[in-house]
Amino acid sequence: NAPAMRLALGLDNEGVIQAYERLFAEPVDRIYSKQISFREQIRWLSSKSANKLERLPPFWIAYFLTLTETVGASILALSIALAGIGPLPGVILLLILGLVNIITIMGIVEAITRNGNMRYGLSYFSRLTNDYLGKPGSFILVPVFFTLSVFVLIAFYIGISTTLAEVTGVSSVFWAILIFLATLYFLRGESLNATIASAFVVGIISVLIIIILILLTFPYVQVENLRYIDLPFGNGQLFDPDILALVFGVVLASYFGHTTAVSASKVVLPRDPGGDSLMWGNILAMATVIVLYSLWVIAVNGAIPAEELSGLTGTVIPTLAELIGGIVPILGTIYVILAMGISIVLFSYAIFFQTREFLPENLKRTTRFLFSFTPLILILLVVQWLLYTGCATFSEVLGFLGLLLVPLLGGIFPMLMLAASRRKGEYIPKRTFRFLGNPLVVTIVCLIYLGALFVYGFFIWEDPI
Repeated sequence: NAPAMRLALGLDNEGVIQAYERLFAEPVDRIYSKQISFREQIRWLSSKSANKLERLPPFWIAYFLTLTETVGASILALSIALAGIGPLPGVILLLILGLVNIITIMGIVEAITRNGNMRYGLSYFSRLTNDYLGKPGSFILVPVFFTLSVFVLIAFYIGISTTLAEVTGVSSVFWAILIFLATLYFLRGESLNATIASAFVVGIISVLIIIILILLTFPYVQVENLRYIDLPFGNGQLFDPDILALVFGVVLASYFGHTTAVSASKVVLPRDPGGDSLMWGNILAMATVIVLYSLWVIAVNGAIPAEELSGLTGTVIPTLAELIGGIVPILGTIYVILAMGISIVLFSYAIFFQTREFLPENLKRTTRFLFSFTPLILILLVVQWLLYTGCATFSEVLGFLGLLLVPLLGGIFPMLMLAASRRKGEYIPKRTFRFLGNPLVVTIVCLIYLGALFVYGFFIWEDPI
């Protein structure tokens, strides 16, 4: 960029050079640096990526953003959770819940397309809910999002700490503290510099690593492992609520990517106001997620026996690394750090700023920072206790999150907002799917997710605390 800037400013012109040196008594070359710092290089790379992303057709922007934001750290718990029923029943469940998830994300995309505030970048998920469902919807959404952030942080702290501990031999307690300090460093500036482009780049790298790991694992697949089936209510076995809670919870959490449609809409809708690109991009992205998850389960659960997977407290990466070796430990560690690390930072920001909103404005900046940071300290203490006592695993926390919160955010809310948008919406999308707004379809989908909550509350959740 420096040669172009010199040409535009005339810095190689002898008259300009003499005039500058006469005015400022120093060489003109000092107004720019020939070498930039590593931090500045990262910023230039992010800016370059953002420009390339904005030049993509709107369909591909919606597709890649939804794909990369949905396929995250939760995939590392899928094989562990589905080990309880076997790979083939697990793939069937992934297909069924994946198709239902496509319906709900179609609902939220249509609701977004019909909303005027979304088109001008003036609204996020909470305001979108308020526009369609009013104050009762927002009253539910705020604590649900806060709780979601808390449990995501707990799950990912456990996941990344235990994985790094098994790979390096260093205590997971140490890794949790180190991650916490890194988060503190990012929060110190009290501004989130992560852009859509940076999340996109990290997501693309993560998806490529998953594909490579699948290809490396397939040669180790054993037929007897694929044939393993252990349904908790079949072959005369007693109903096992714990297995079902883990299975359904992790699968639902793995498919949750509905809030990404909100971010994508700010880039896509100005270029395609009809919403076709946003709709079809999200549909194809979720279809790709179903295929990717199914291949992952077939590969990993086919290579590793169910009894080994069921006993894991962290992620599946250390077990894969031990089985395959080679570059798998390196790729797996990179994936864990990228997928979970960026999520920890982003959700820490969410808790930090949400807490700060409830504090009085007359507090000093340092006091406000300390109070806002307090919930994150409490979360770290809970994580340390869980790691020290071994009371919870990565997949268990993720399963709890998936059964308790995802049915609301990823199932019920999108369908209710879809129904409301067809009455309150300010714009008409270029193409609509009439069956989506059918009261029967809306009711059935809501009952599926609401049923998951009731089954969990009445039959699975046995511990009052």
